[in-house]
Amino acid sequence: MRFPFGRKAARPLTPASPSAGATGPSAVDESFTFRPGDCLNESDCALFPVHSLYDLLDGYRLLGLSWDGACVELDPDNRVECIDLTRQPGGLFGLANGMPEAVMRHLFPSMATVESQFPEQDRADGLIFHQLLLPGENLELLATTRDGGVVRLALARAGYWHDPHRRARELRREQAAAQAMAADQARLEALRAKDTEERENRNRWRSIADTDAMLDAWCAQARPDYRAMGQQLRAAPPAAWLDFAERYSFDEGLAPLFWIIRQPRAEIADIFEIFTMCEPDYFLDPEKQARGASQMTEYELIDEIKARVDAGFYSVSQDFDGVAAWDNGAVGRRNADFMAPVRNTFRRQFSARP
Repeated sequence: MRFPFGRKAARPLTPASPSAGATGPSAVDESFTFRPGDCLNESDCALFPVHSLYDLLDGYRLLGLSWDGACVELDPDNRVECIDLTRQPGGLFGLANGMPEAVMRHLFPSMATVESQFPEQDRADGLIFHQLLLPGENLELLATTRDGGVVRLALARAGYWHDPHRRARELRREQAAAQAMAADQARLEALRAKDTEERENRNRWRSIADTDAMLDAWCAQARPDYRAMGQQLRAAPPAAWLDFAERYSFDEGLAPLFWIIRQPRAEIADIFEIFTMCEPDYFLDPEKQARGASQMTEYELIDEIKARVDAGFYSVSQDFDGVAAWDNGAVGRRNADFMAPVRNTFRRQFSARP
């Protein structure tokens, strides 16, 4: 990668020595126009994308693609501390990313394995670090390997790897990052706890046995204007309950419908209409249930209606032909096997009783 500075280094980089095994006329394979120790002016730094600037504390900063490209570390005076290559095709002194570690060892037998700043973490990541001082250049060559291959190359000023000040900055930066991560995690846990509490509050009405108290609890946490709606529903005669259900949006919540189906004065014909509005052919489909239907409340509503119908819970003020109602009014896959229990519940005659 060539940075568009349009200027050359004070002197070109050269291989450390012929015996080191470096090849080619340029030690950096024509990738850079500067070297560690050079100073970059602000106009040069401004050529880097803004998003690539990374603060390393105490005025040190990183320019470039630090995670998947090439980057340059600068000191507070804009002097180049290190040129870092990550997964780049270019090379340094005959080394290249992707090269087998055995080849690197053959080219530079004297390259030493060094301890990293965070050895436990790096060992867990499978990273091994190597260093070689380049005689006469006041530079050191750094290589990182993983799984037997070179994954990172860097060229730095001499003493860079073991510089205690740099390591202290890295430690402070890691600590700051850990603190920021812990703070983010604490905020996330707080949001989760708040969401859980709100969800429990929204669903608390479902655990209330008293039907009127259940409706009042739901209205209290739903919307302010629902208190009046709940009072009107409780005061309305049974003949008005179906009209309410037909005009009501199920997406608002099903507590009012649970209140209706738990009233023994509700007519079986009206309950049948509410039942079909709940789309049992959709919610009772085993495939939907196996995938985990998000609207399990609808399933519970359907199941409760069926149980109450089987128990003879509802009023039958006049004969109700469940066979004709089911065959003519129910919508869905009525012949499917999973609909048989529902079909048996409603597809029969309901005789009027006092």
